[in-house]
Amino acid sequence: FIIFGLIGAFFLGLYVDRTKKFTETTKISFVLSALTCIGFAVVSQMREQTYAVATFSSLFGLFGFSIYPIAMELNVECSYPVGEGTSSGIIFVTSQILGIIFILLFQNLAVEKKNAPFSTCAASLGPPMDWSNATLVMAGISTMASCFFIITFHTNYKRISAETSESFPTNKTEDEDVVVTA
Repeated sequence: FIIFGLIGAFFLGLYVDRTKKFTETTKISFVLSALTCIGFAVVSQMREQTYAVATFSSLFGLFGFSIYPIAMELNVECSYPVGEGTSSGIIFVTSQILGIIFILLFQNLAVEKKNAPFSTCAASLGPPMDWSNATLVMAGISTMASCFFIITFHTNYKRISAETSESFPTNKTEDEDVVVTA
């Protein structure tokens, strides 16, 4: 999961540095992440699907984790002239708060599994839990968030535009202000 995310982030970072397609890359990765989340939600409900669960987990890492650095760069681009640290910090804190909310939500959606002879959980860790509702809700939230992002997010790259205009200053002289004395 994490290894595939690191690989994806590396190659996606190289691609975005070369093409400067932050928005398009983020939208495509977000959709692919939502689709793999749906696939994971479906496959995790089936028994004896170890390889399918591992495949969808790896793909989710590939698309989901690789979005993070690109989305942070996109955040800096569209929040310019706000400082990079400030805008990244706000996004980071917001994501941590949302993470806590989602963890609490998903824990409350988990249902105790009665008569689970296939479970190998130790009794001291608590009863076996059925996380299927939480997984399906996570897939739904991911799908709705990606649809909302694709439909509503449109921006100009403000920082790149500002850096480009600073690199190529215009040297205009106003003829009216020039006085020639002899």
